[in-house]
Amino acid sequence: MHAFECVWIQHVLSYVTDKGRLFAELRRILVPAGVLALHEIVALDVHAVRYPLPWARSPLTHFPPSPRRLRTAVESAGFTLREWRDTTAAARDWWREAARGVDDDPSACWPAFLGPDAGVMLDNLVLNLEEGRLGVAIAVFDRVP
Repeated sequence: MHAFECVWIQHVLSYVTDKGRLFAELRRILVPAGVLALHEIVALDVHAVRYPLPWARSPLTHFPPSPRRLRTAVESAGFTLREWRDTTAAARDWWREAARGVDDDPSACWPAFLGPDAGVMLDNLVLNLEEGRLGVAIAVFDRVP
């Protein structure tokens, strides 16, 4: 059943092992001219990723796709790429600022969400973005009728 004109996913794919199945299901629920938009973490050098991260303590629970594999999985499920943006630099700058003083500021919200090692998680995230281990992509795909 086609029920939606647009589906937006954000920071989902790092938790999904069968990405092809996910994209096939998203295609199924989209109307024939539907749009899939995503904002996702991508692996640029997955073997060198530093852990823990805010969303994963180890590679056992972290499955980010490479940009190429992400695009291939979406297109193989019946979508065409409309736009792709690498937003790694903007994400890196935002997270760098967000990570400042986390361990020194008792009013910082990150430890409440992430636990006592929030500072390490945020520092690792910034390093992964700075050193080309992880990236951030925003993309829009059109459902093939």
